[in-house]
Amino acid sequence: MEPVFATHPTLHWNDGLALGVEAIDEEHKVWLDLVRTFQQAVADGEAPAAVYAAIVEALIYTERHFANEEALMQETGYPHLDDHRAQHARAAAELHAVTEGKTGEEELIAYIGSFLPNWLLLHINTADRKFAAWLKEQRAAAADGVMAA
Repeated sequence: MEPVFATHPTLHWNDGLALGVEAIDEEHKVWLDLVRTFQQAVADGEAPAAVYAAIVEALIYTERHFANEEALMQETGYPHLDDHRAQHARAAAELHAVTEGKTGEEELIAYIGSFLPNWLLLHINTADRKFAAWLKEQRAAAADGVMAA
């Protein structure tokens, strides 16, 4: 089977994805690696068990990352946390809906292979970048306040 996402570039970390928030950037690197592992398992024609293991690992990490990111936003008082949390919830709900066992193997692989990398890149470059810019402003203002004192 030719994966639907065969034309999607293999995900690799690059400086263009860096937000400048080390904790989030490090998690994004791991996340991209997990998605790439899934893509590679499919491309290599690995056994379904290996493909599903890669999917499960990526999905578990997705939820962990969402929780960590939301905790940082809560801790720092991010004013758009509710919107960001809602984006995470929609993505998680969509991923759970397709992985509940009602979707055929080929459809599941195609969907995860398309949705997860596309959503991840879009989310990093929009909502996460917006948070990173806000956080840098907050940290700069706090540093200026400390220096002025």
